[in-house]
Amino acid sequence: MDVDEATLAPEIRSEPVPLLSQAAVPDSLYFFPTGDCTLLVGGVLFKLHKFALCRDAESESAFSHMFQDAEGSPTEIIPLDDSVEEFRHFCWALYALPDEIYRLGMGQKTQKTTGGFGRFFNKSTPLEKIDMRKFLGICNLAHKYLMPRFELWAWSVLQPHLSSYFPSCTLDDLEYLVDLGMRFRKAHSKFLLHNSEREWLGRLRSKNTACFGRALTLAEKHNRTSFQTDIYMEIRNQLLVGPSTISLDEFLTPMGLVEHQRECFIHGHAELSAMFQAPPPKLFVTTVPSYSSPCATHANCEKVWGRIICLDFRNVIPILEIARQHGRTSLAPAPCVGRFLDVDSYPHLDVVKTVFKSRKA
Repeated sequence: MDVDEATLAPEIRSEPVPLLSQAAVPDSLYFFPTGDCTLLVGGVLFKLHKFALCRDAESESAFSHMFQDAEGSPTEIIPLDDSVEEFRHFCWALYALPDEIYRLGMGQKTQKTTGGFGRFFNKSTPLEKIDMRKFLGICNLAHKYLMPRFELWAWSVLQPHLSSYFPSCTLDDLEYLVDLGMRFRKAHSKFLLHNSEREWLGRLRSKNTACFGRALTLAEKHNRTSFQTDIYMEIRNQLLVGPSTISLDEFLTPMGLVEHQRECFIHGHAELSAMFQAPPPKLFVTTVPSYSSPCATHANCEKVWGRIICLDFRNVIPILEIARQHGRTSLAPAPCVGRFLDVDSYPHLDVVKTVFKSRKA
């Protein structure tokens, strides 16, 4: 997601906050007697050095702009709207000593030997575990305060660990990753959003029904319409292939949907049911007939049909998706499948993107 850098510059207030400072406590680590600026974060005072906050030479940070434009007393306390824990991690990045950076770098180094005894050790040494929330927080605040070199450094530490982090992180962590993905620079954003949303959908498919409403609310918050559609389609799939004795209300109750989400699903489900009626079960034979004499690609037709008959015919949309992926113009055509299912009698699948329109007031 491309965002104008100017819009990312946070608003940093520099007016005195005497009432707040009376109740504030100095941070145990990052309140330096030699510091020349005092920041208030969540009731904790951080006394830092302007040099540390302005040392990202690649760009003028939000702090450097603030210090250039400041007109008040140097002793004034500057309030910041950040998490204390995240800001403390950010301070660690600003003040980390050489041996800390060295140990971190060595812990993230993978080695793969190729000669001598290397033939007995053909796998890379595992990476040392890192505090993911710590480096995500550093990345977050470095991005917020326009410090790209710190952001890229934190991202380089995070990147090798993210693939294993997604399956193990909490729902709170997943929400946080989506929030970051909406704000980060384009390459990072695409990776975070794609993998976070894929992990959400994987958990929903594993029948974690209580997550549906939360996932939809997150998608609505960030206007992720494609993600919303995927969530609604998964709800619909579980409804179609689930027990036929359960009522719609009984099915939706554990999903945790709010009223406008329930209404959106019910309307969209009704529209799709009218447009995509399931084919009769008698069509689902083990072998697809050949419609040419002979069909030049019939081996692929049978292969594709083998995938289709493993699906539940009560939800025809995934079946049509496979059949249309292997149309006559594809690199692996299976024309007999499309003709047998009469795919041309169904609407184009793009209509799925339009039916789940939120009716939120």
